[in-house]
Amino acid sequence: MSNGKKMNLPNRLTLARIALTPICVAVIMLSSVPFTDLIGAFLFLLIAITDMLDGKIARKYDLITNFGKFLDPLADKFLVVGTYLALIYRSEGYFTLALIIMTIVTIFREFAVSSVRLVVNSEAKIVIPANYLGKVKTVSQIVFVISFLVEPTLLRLPFIPDVLAEYPPITIASFAVCLVFTVISGLVYLRSYMPYVSSDK
Repeated sequence: MSNGKKMNLPNRLTLARIALTPICVAVIMLSSVPFTDLIGAFLFLLIAITDMLDGKIARKYDLITNFGKFLDPLADKFLVVGTYLALIYRSEGYFTLALIIMTIVTIFREFAVSSVRLVVNSEAKIVIPANYLGKVKTVSQIVFVISFLVEPTLLRLPFIPDVLAEYPPITIASFAVCLVFTVISGLVYLRSYMPYVSSDK
């Protein structure tokens, strides 16, 4: 494979996503600096958009490469896990434990799915396509992270009841949806792959 093909536009977007992820994580952790919540939310959304773009461009223009297939999911894991760790660092009270649980579940899910997928792809040469549950999980992750960063700022407005500031509804709801679909989508992926893992050639 030529270096030019390896460094096509989708792969460049993926590399840009990896490069921006540490910056996004660092900004999110700087909760004491003014406007870092909004900047962190913007960076996270920007990185998430590049994730959607590189896949669409690669499929539309037949620019799918082995390099991209390896790097793209790795970039996603860096972004999600890194962001969750940053949120844990800056969270307070009951939500800290909730975020730790979410992070552990997410890491376990990603390692389990990636490991089984690697075995099946290398042995059986079969690729199980992404399903709608995985897409819902991804969207819920984006909504959760952005709401976690932006909603507290909005709830500090003078006409907002104090109870909403303590228990931000969009953040809590999106967290619950994200956790549920992280587990369910992972189980569905594993169930799809298991017949090929358990088959004895």
